[in-house]
Amino acid sequence: MRYDLKPLFHPSSIAVVGASADKTKHSTHVVNTLHVLGYKGSIYLVNPNTNAIPGKKVYKQASAIPEAVDLAVLFVPARFVVSAVEDCAKKGVKSAIVHGAGFAELGDEGRSQQDAIAHIARVSGMRIVGPNCMGIASPASGINMVTTQAPFVDQGGLAFAGQSGWATEYSLVMGQDRGLGFSAVVSCGNQADLNISDYLDYFGDDSETTIIGAYVEGFKDGQLFFKAAGKAARQKPVVVWKSGLTAAGARSTQSHTGSLAGNGETARAVLNQAGVTEAVGIEDMMDALVAFHSPFLPQGKRVGMIVSTGGIGVAACDACELSGLEIPQLPQDVHRELIGFLKQYLPPFAGSSNPIDLVWSPKGKKEEICRRCLELMAPWVDAIICGIYPEGDDHEKFAGFLGEMSSRIRKPILAVPPYGHIMQPFMRLSTKAGVPSFTSVERAVKALVRLIRRSEWLKQA
Repeated sequence: MRYDLKPLFHPSSIAVVGASADKTKHSTHVVNTLHVLGYKGSIYLVNPNTNAIPGKKVYKQASAIPEAVDLAVLFVPARFVVSAVEDCAKKGVKSAIVHGAGFAELGDEGRSQQDAIAHIARVSGMRIVGPNCMGIASPASGINMVTTQAPFVDQGGLAFAGQSGWATEYSLVMGQDRGLGFSAVVSCGNQADLNISDYLDYFGDDSETTIIGAYVEGFKDGQLFFKAAGKAARQKPVVVWKSGLTAAGARSTQSHTGSLAGNGETARAVLNQAGVTEAVGIEDMMDALVAFHSPFLPQGKRVGMIVSTGGIGVAACDACELSGLEIPQLPQDVHRELIGFLKQYLPPFAGSSNPIDLVWSPKGKKEEICRRCLELMAPWVDAIICGIYPEGDDHEKFAGFLGEMSSRIRKPILAVPPYGHIMQPFMRLSTKAGVPSFTSVERAVKALVRLIRRSEWLKQA
């Protein structure tokens, strides 16, 4: 069943239950962040002690708020959560986030309280995130409860759901570093009510979302997840990092969010059949999400390369062939035309086939040379890896040029700038321009394989 989660991710009003004047409290950070980000809706402060925040209007309970409330965010001890949720339901709050821990992850007593929360959700129709979670981030709405210490998040097409607050925080921070922008983020914790399947359903239909990422420890309902993931994957790329695959990981998962991790091989088979791209680890997941920032998918396995030095070309050829990709030689007439063009700019020992080696290209001519090389190579390959040095300090210009060329040839271009560890500004701009960027050819090739697999799956789906 698909739930309308717009009141959760784009609320017109927020009630902060457990608001405080204590600057060390997370509730205070969340309220301050709403103001910093320019949240335009109404904010209501709730605390049984109506004098808790001097100079501010404080309501004793959510049901005392005279206006309608889209979202209630609960920062109260576990023993008070059920009554606070009941009060929100009485008020007619549309969605709620329960931040606190101390529920199913602690055993039977906590699970009983968590079941009570789920029952209230079912009876009232109020949708609940958590408990034991960080909440949401919605850049377009000026909301970030996940990384309040780094509140500013770029808007973009990536929606992310994480069963772990840590994984969700890291995905936001690392995603920013890699050039990804976000449409919506949710740390969903124990999933008493809303679960990963519900978020996949919503994100799949959301017009602002182009890529979906998720960190999953366990499935509440494997069949429901398979259905939701398959439906979403037919609409847009879905990348899932499924943890708890090992015995030790499964034990840790049970004590972390109270979920059952399930068999690792079974989980992999389900993800693969549903058309989901599986990732293992935070960096691998980020690479996959960056890869799908390309607006185009390869229609085959033929790879073209333009490099700044022979060594990176050799390494890229090895990585491609070891991954089952093809490095085709260009037709003779195209090769002759390429030689005739390049001899105007490059020394005789420069590579002029595939890879094309632009070693010692003259200053100020790199874009001109790259443009013609891409035009000549594009009809004979399905994707292109560019392992070249951006020229000068205008990284934005060169990243924009690569994005323009990808749009012109309508094929993926993946960038691997030498000195990747100091090329982060260019890599971020490149990815934003629709040219996924990586620190090594091996990572770029793995990303390209994922794009190819998705292209093949879509043809069969």
